[in-house]
Amino acid sequence: MTDLVGAMTNNMEDKDKLLKTIRDKRRRIAVYLNEIEPRGSRLTTRSIVFGRIASLLTAAQLAIGHGPATIIKTVYPAGGVSAWQLLAVAATICSAMAAIAGAIYKQQDLASRLAKAQTCAVRLEGLETSLDLDLINLKEANNRYTQHISEIPFVSSERTGTIARGKYSIDSVKGEITSPVASQSLPRAFRAAGSVSDLGPNVYLWLAVEVNGLIWPKEGQILADDSGCWTATVFEDGATDTFSLSLFAANRRAHKRIETWLNSGKKSGMYKELTSLPGTRRVARVDGLRLST
Repeated sequence: MTDLVGAMTNNMEDKDKLLKTIRDKRRRIAVYLNEIEPRGSRLTTRSIVFGRIASLLTAAQLAIGHGPATIIKTVYPAGGVSAWQLLAVAATICSAMAAIAGAIYKQQDLASRLAKAQTCAVRLEGLETSLDLDLINLKEANNRYTQHISEIPFVSSERTGTIARGKYSIDSVKGEITSPVASQSLPRAFRAAGSVSDLGPNVYLWLAVEVNGLIWPKEGQILADDSGCWTATVFEDGATDTFSLSLFAANRRAHKRIETWLNSGKKSGMYKELTSLPGTRRVARVDGLRLST
């Protein structure tokens, strides 16, 4: 009996260690994605923009080169640098900038790395859930974890990496909603408050009302003060009896999508129903809230 209890204890310790390892790896992947996505977007944008400018400058060269003799004399002043030559130099520089940006993007294999990291993040999230709910045995979980991370050798496993330098991901955020409290009766405009920690510059906070599996982000990003405390006024005019108030941490892309969703709703007067918020993590939630009559 003692041996059985000892074996169960060891098994639980091993499970907790693996869960911690998985969560740590997910945080590192999130940090990596927060860095590589903007970098890839910048390189792609530069390649496109400089390429189009080079094309326009080349077209201008051809237009000047085939223009009437009077125009050619005007743009080719005797003894000076012609406009055609200036356009040629500018076009060459822009073409080179576009080629360099494209070469860096290709050399660093950013598109492939981004796809692999995103896929691994999804798989690790599923593995964590399965292990946490005892839907998979420890040996199989270990094998799957090893298999998944073998696809992303470019994501650092060192603790002295980006996280240590203070660039946090949505998985590193801790927080709470201190007001309102569960089952509280509220007016249609009420004050919410709480606190957060481990919030980095690339992570954004949003409040949202959740009702029957649907999510409704509330107007305005939440800003915490130097001590991590935040407050916000929430306007809720839903017709449901009860609802939940959640605090979400969002990465840059999710933040932009929420802003776009709000702006679109303002213009049309209709807010599209959301069942999920990709790129976010629910940090805290208060359930059983209701509007006072």
